Amino acid sequence: MIPAFLADLYMGTINTYIVTLLLSSVTLLCWPLVKSMKAMYPWSFAYGFCAGGVSSLLQAGIASLNDEPHKTGVEIGMAFSVVAFASLLGGPVGGKLIQVGEATRGHGADAYVYMIVFTGSVMFFGCGVLVVARIAKTGYRSRVKV
Repeated sequence: MIPAFLADLYMGTINTYIVTLLLSSVTLLCWPLVKSMKAMYPWSFAYGFCAGGVSSLLQAGIASLNDEPHKTGVEIGMAFSVVAFASLLGGPVGGKLIQVGEATRGHGADAYVYMIVFTGSVMFFGCGVLVVARIAKTGYRSRVKV
């Protein structure tokens, strides 16, 4: 709820979505540094907060980028089609990356590093795509609530 309030009151949906995507990707890329159960608690809190913001701002972000309100449903449907393919392919790709990690880094937590880095990199790439979409919508003006 906090990212939604920030988006509504201060920053705008797309600006908040960019920040939450960036923080989510950075948090994911920091996951291999978590070595103890005590460190897992703050990491879990940070990632849960960021991932919740990412998942909750998707529909509002699409709607705010849309210039034609009667096409909002179609554009949200197209976005969820992309998400569906990502969900369909994510499991097998993640499993293969874990297998490669087990073959090269051994069993245990180190086997997940390739999957974690891939996931964080894809999130970071998505953040970049959203920055490009924001620039296409508003230009290079920085203090625009989008």
